[in-house]
Amino acid sequence: MHKYWLATAALFASTVFAQTPDTATISGQIIDPNQAAVAGARVVIRSSSSGLERTVDTNSSGDYSFAGLPIAGRYNLTASKAGFADAQLSDIALVGGATAEINIQFNI
Repeated sequence: MHKYWLATAALFASTVFAQTPDTATISGQIIDPNQAAVAGARVVIRSSSSGLERTVDTNSSGDYSFAGLPIAGRYNLTASKAGFADAQLSDIALVGGATAEINIQFNI
C-alpha cells in the first residue's frame, strides 16, 4: 500500500510540473563582472498582463528557474543582490513548451 501511494504521489508531482503547450520555463545563471557565479541573488518575474509574480533566489552555482509560466502576455525580470546594480529585462515573450535561457551579468 505504501509503495503504491509513493509511486502515485511521484507521478502526480511530475504531471503537475510538466511543460505543456500553454506554459514555458525561464531559467539562467547570474554572474558578476569577473564571470563568477552569484549565489543568493533575488530574481523576480512579473507578467505585465496578468500580474503574476514569482520570486526565487539563485543557488550556489548562480542558477535560477521559473517553470510552468503561462505563455500569454509578456514578462519583466528583475535580478538584485547587495553590492551590485539591479538588472532589469522587459518585454520577454515565451514560447509554449520551451525554455527561455536568460543569463545575466551584474555590474557594480
